[in-house]
Amino acid sequence: MWRDCRIVRKGKIAFLISLIIIVSIISNTSNAQVDTPWDVSRESYVYNYLRTEKRFDIEGTFGGDKIYIDEKTVKMWEVNSTGNKITFRTNNLEQFLGYVHCESPECYQEYKDAWQYNETDDSLTVTYLYDKIEGKLGFLDPILGTFLGFDMEIPINPIDLPGYCLGWWGGLGFVFLPVLDYDFNFINDFQNYTVIYDDFSIQVDDTFTFDGKKFDGYSYEIEYSLNIGGRKWSYYYKYSYNTKGILYTHYGESEYYITVEDNLERSMYSELKYDIDSIDEDLIVGVNWSLSLFGFIVIIALWRKKKRKNNHTTFILGNLAR
Repeated sequence: MWRDCRIVRKGKIAFLISLIIIVSIISNTSNAQVDTPWDVSRESYVYNYLRTEKRFDIEGTFGGDKIYIDEKTVKMWEVNSTGNKITFRTNNLEQFLGYVHCESPECYQEYKDAWQYNETDDSLTVTYLYDKIEGKLGFLDPILGTFLGFDMEIPINPIDLPGYCLGWWGGLGFVFLPVLDYDFNFINDFQNYTVIYDDFSIQVDDTFTFDGKKFDGYSYEIEYSLNIGGRKWSYYYKYSYNTKGILYTHYGESEYYITVEDNLERSMYSELKYDIDSIDEDLIVGVNWSLSLFGFIVIIALWRKKKRKNNHTTFILGNLAR
């Protein structure tokens, strides 16, 4: 009889333990769905920005070709992720003040206060918001509580993303994407663009190479052109996000052509590089062997050159000694 009681008691204990585990798993899964739309693991993110623009004096109107270079470091620090928001500090004050509608110095000061403006380093704290109800992504107006400037609808359009990230927000916006949320996705139907643009092509990949290392993630390579009224615009973009939804690398080219004496002549060419300054070593899934092999060949060539030089020096010294 006592043995039967022990069996029943053990059965109840096992049932209770199983119930606790199941409830815990369900609770954690629920929290993961709500509280972790992105995976931000650093306290700061630093990007290297290099833009080169060449203007060609094809009509001889501004005294020769011109080259403009804009090189800077874009920093985001004190980065915190809570629920559907990310906050960080940046010293790009003018970027955000340009999107507010103020008619007095007092209004601008009110915004500075709302952004916790620090006069010492000219920085402010901004909020990046993922609104699941509206299906939008962008910066939050700290006073009105609405989106500030240009937001983006979800699903994300990969063709528009470079312009939003680097054009409208100078590399500060859309660096973080809430890829862990089940409702987040990219547009994948591009048939309309083959009609709108000339020579439209897009390549989508789930791996990319950066700094000679291979990563899983979201990678897009886009190319298209537009011809209107004797003018032509040509664009090329290639950018990649890691599996955490954080931008790693972006490269873009754009060209502008005008008609001169019935021929299309290139009037402007620009190139933009925007890369993260350090990688997450734990996310590496492989090595670009072609680059590694090239590096190995270079090292061997230098070693052989040095060896021949040393042998030649030894030969000369030996002859002198004789």
